[in-house]
Amino acid sequence: MSNSKSILIAGAGIAGPALAILLNNNGFKTTIVERAPDVRRAGQQVDVAGPGIELVRFLGVEEAIKARTVGDEGIKFVDNDNKPYAAFAASSSTVSLVREIEIMRGDMADVLYQASKDRTEYIFDDRITSLSESSDGITSSFKNSPGRTFDLVVAADGLSSRTREVAFGSSKDSVVKNLGQWGALFTIPHEPQDGTWSRVYIAPGGRVVCLRPDFKRSQTSVYLAQGSFDVSVAGKSVDEQKALIQRVFQDAGWETKRVLSHMHDADNFYVQQVAQVKMPSLSKGRVVLLGDAGYCPSPVSGLGTTMAYIGAYVLAGCLITHRDDLPEALRQYEKDLRPFVESAQSLGPGVPGIATPHSEWAVWLTTSAIGAVGSTVKFIQATGIGTLLGWVFWPCSLLLNRVGWLGGVQSMNLPVYESMKGPGGRKWSNV
Repeated sequence: MSNSKSILIAGAGIAGPALAILLNNNGFKTTIVERAPDVRRAGQQVDVAGPGIELVRFLGVEEAIKARTVGDEGIKFVDNDNKPYAAFAASSSTVSLVREIEIMRGDMADVLYQASKDRTEYIFDDRITSLSESSDGITSSFKNSPGRTFDLVVAADGLSSRTREVAFGSSKDSVVKNLGQWGALFTIPHEPQDGTWSRVYIAPGGRVVCLRPDFKRSQTSVYLAQGSFDVSVAGKSVDEQKALIQRVFQDAGWETKRVLSHMHDADNFYVQQVAQVKMPSLSKGRVVLLGDAGYCPSPVSGLGTTMAYIGAYVLAGCLITHRDDLPEALRQYEKDLRPFVESAQSLGPGVPGIATPHSEWAVWLTTSAIGAVGSTVKFIQATGIGTLLGWVFWPCSLLLNRVGWLGGVQSMNLPVYESMKGPGGRKWSNV
């Protein structure tokens, strides 16, 4: 790479800014282009687990993240009358459904933005439209800004990455694997019954409703999921999406009527399919994929945020270790990260279909199994037997963020890059 060591990152979510923080501390110049006009403050509740906790600490943002946690005390599975049949308190245990750090995705993105903005150039309301490589670097054309040349372009712009399509020529349909579920996410006003515990209700017809309280902001996050391989809803207009969801969920029971009554006024509403990104290679020339753009493990795994941090750490380590040999750096990135990707994307039998049972009988089986697990939760936490909880459904996995049987990522050791320094000059061995 040239002496400037300039890196263009597409996407100001979690993976991109995390990478920028690490590169900024090791002699690289970083630029982040984001198609939104500002940091995206919408999104679901997320957490990090296993190596992700260590990486948050290494990046120097642990306290800032903890200061913005939502205060979620645990999760209850309830019936149509709101009677709990299983409850799991928040815990630092790797088999906990709700972890000690629970934060809205937008808040985590903002923490990383605040930690990187003084040393990273941010270009908002813009995107990459074309890329052209030469022996001197890679030139990016932008929709709204003059073209510029960099040493490397990092696509960290999510599941539907436009940068990936520009660089690799891979259409979304060819690399995004549909897992047979979709979900709608938005927030509604917090009410007294929401309390400080998340609640989950499973209804026939492959429907699941999850309410996650954020009492500090007087709001509650809503997750409506349906099991279906027809995910065309994700491509419809917002008005069409809301109308379809109204039809699908109107007779689901429990607190669904309340949820739907607020849905039409929700300005942070969005729909996403449950899917994985399968790429045979994470780099091509001077372009490399990071986070969901390259290896989305799907919400079912609960490892998306953790993998964003792991990917940022590994890519930074390889670029720093081989700063004068880009091809070798990208080969090392592929080698070091691929085992984590394969582990995170490994799903159990029947996942995620078992999460959204369709018949009354299937709902009874699922809820009975969850109740049985709940009655022996102390044994599960002691022995690590919590497989079924990772199978329930994808919004539950957002709560669970499984890193045990489903992914095994928590048991994998991160590579150590001796020449990499974190903020304040700390080394990985000091974490």
